[in-house]
Amino acid sequence: MITAPEYEGVVDLRRYPIGEPASQEYQALVRGCQDQLRDRGVARLDGFLTPDAVREMLTQASPAARARSRFSAASTLSTGSPRSAGRARGSTRC
Repeated sequence: MITAPEYEGVVDLRRYPIGEPASQEYQALVRGCQDQLRDRGVARLDGFLTPDAVREMLTQASPAARARSRFSAASTLSTGSPRSAGRARGSTRC
């Protein structure tokens, strides 16, 4: 199995052999995704990311989400409108 170090531990490479384009499993994965895209307009890859990778992403995203939430709340308090959050006073919406 060929594994790119940057994907190991992030992508479930046993289930989704994205590092093995010559393998039958990879070809079946691509065909399955193409079929989903054609039939549904979206390809769903359940379990593509490992649980540890998802936890790490959520950990890294949480501080940014909290900061964004505080900014939005502060903007709402100062302007009285959540729609104007993030816009300078006196600016108009295009």
